[in-house]
Amino acid sequence: MKHSIRKKIVTVVLVTVTVAFIISDIAASVYFYGVQKRNTMEGERYKLLQAAEQLQNFQEKIISIAKQIVVNEELQQLLREGEDEDVFQRLIAHNAVKRICRTFINEQSYIYGVTIITEEGSSYSSNMTEEDFIPEMEEWYLMFKESGRSRGFSLAHTYISEQAKQPTDEVSLVL
Repeated sequence: MKHSIRKKIVTVVLVTVTVAFIISDIAASVYFYGVQKRNTMEGERYKLLQAAEQLQNFQEKIISIAKQIVVNEELQQLLREGEDEDVFQRLIAHNAVKRICRTFINEQSYIYGVTIITEEGSSYSSNMTEEDFIPEMEEWYLMFKESGRSRGFSLAHTYISEQAKQPTDEVSLVL
């Protein structure tokens, strides 16, 4: 009988201790999982804030470059000459506009190109082999105009350059 009472006491103590360890392990696991989840979410939030800030800086830089292009006196003069009746003079002006536009974007790896569309509808691209840009033929531009905006960044759209012949996703700025 002594043996069985002792056995019962040992069994009760072992079961109690085992259950206590299991409950404490579960509680610790839940707690540390929550801590790890919060830390991970905080780290991801920080990365997203950094990415958003970097995108904001890119946007500001692109807008600044676009404004510099728009007010460039030499470029404005060449655009006026590009509307000249003389074909040779137009060709010289067209090439000079491309050269000037490329100088603005050469050091910016995230800017693919610049296209200037005059009030008369002529287009000038910084890319050497680009054909005339006709905005009304571009789906992204039509969507931009339908949104009621006259300035700003477009939604992402696919562009196939004449040079690379590969589609790329890009965002355009309309000023």
